[in-house]
Amino acid sequence: MISCLYNLQQGSNYFQFSKINATRCHFFCYLDAKFIYMKQFLTTALLFAIMLSGCQKAGDVTQQAQAADPVKTPELTTPKPIASFKITNPYNESGDLLELRTLAFNNTSTNADSYSWDLSTSANYSDGNVDYPMQFSDKAEPAGIYIAPCMQTITIKLTAKNKAGDSSTYSQSFAVQCFRGVPGGGKHPVMHKLY
Repeated sequence: MISCLYNLQQGSNYFQFSKINATRCHFFCYLDAKFIYMKQFLTTALLFAIMLSGCQKAGDVTQQAQAADPVKTPELTTPKPIASFKITNPYNESGDLLELRTLAFNNTSTNADSYSWDLSTSANYSDGNVDYPMQFSDKAEPAGIYIAPCMQTITIKLTAKNKAGDSSTYSQSFAVQCFRGVPGGGKHPVMHKLY
């Protein structure tokens, strides 16, 4: 009977063999020792390769995450316009308008660069020399505008826009009260300034 043992602690081979198979036992014990060394080497190399591969993958994931999510600079957004206006010289506390009186507009819109007014079909313009109907205006605050005739309700609408193309619309309705006692119908702007 032949048996070969390998002592890992001492790193040497011990043999128990019969005289007949001594060479065979020596050969197999030598192979066993080499196999154990090779197995240890391959295990160590495999662990090292796995650790190195894991580090590379982690680095790749970090690089991919950085590429997918670069540092973003905050985008500058244009504020939305808000249209609003007031007529600062109404006829009474109810905000009614007086026919033929030149209106004083106060454009209180914010974040706007251009304006478009719909002053109603009853709006007129006077510069002191000529009077003519003026329903629309693109001024920030229309000047020389009066309303005629009386005994009606009109709606004045303002649209405010910014450079980005955003727009906002604001409208108000006004009752138009009659003015009596003005010679010639009171259409002359000098007479408008009297009241």
